[in-house]
Amino acid sequence: MSTSQIIGVALIPTAIGVFVAPLLARFADRPCPMLNRWLVAAVSGLTGGFAAVIASNPVELITFVILAIGCGWLALVDLATYRLPNRLVLPLYGIAILGLGWNAIAAADPGRLLAAVITGAAILAGYFLLGLATGRLGLGDVKLAGLIGLTLGWAGVPQTVLGVLGGFAVGAAVAAGLLITRRTDRKADFPFGPSMIAGAVLGLIFGPTILPALG
Repeated sequence: MSTSQIIGVALIPTAIGVFVAPLLARFADRPCPMLNRWLVAAVSGLTGGFAAVIASNPVELITFVILAIGCGWLALVDLATYRLPNRLVLPLYGIAILGLGWNAIAAADPGRLLAAVITGAAILAGYFLLGLATGRLGLGDVKLAGLIGLTLGWAGVPQTVLGVLGGFAVGAAVAAGLLITRRTDRKADFPFGPSMIAGAVLGLIFGPTILPALG
């Protein structure tokens, strides 16, 4: 897509974000800067624009835009409340399955959809077991992991590997920064959802370049 087309796509979620912000604010117990109208609008526009860059066809564009905006909202809500609400996470599964399924049918490539579903299920299971073993992951993180795995699995193996590892790397960097600045301690929780989403973005952008042998 051209730059003007990407900007045009990004303007739509930006406008949507202005009106959705008050609804997202209801997830918080008190007013929170993370969920103010203009930040939600800006994140919606940026994520929508990113989706326009990586999409390869109109159906994929619609699917990725919705998923990207939803993940942007989830990141903000997690930062504000330390929760990833089912009311935001679960509908995105439906969008992903429908959109990617439509793509697979149109391209006569059901194997790609199967690979995405298997990848999502495997990453969800891995996060669930990791959460049981460490006690440091909530069920919201586990459910988000499945959604991210589904999307990364559709994109490819390099994107999946870097996306998952990138999520842990970003999370470790954030945790280290908070410890160094003494804004938290080793026993305190911090929202991991934004790190997972950031890792997925890194995987989608740089996976094929950094891990070409896995493609």
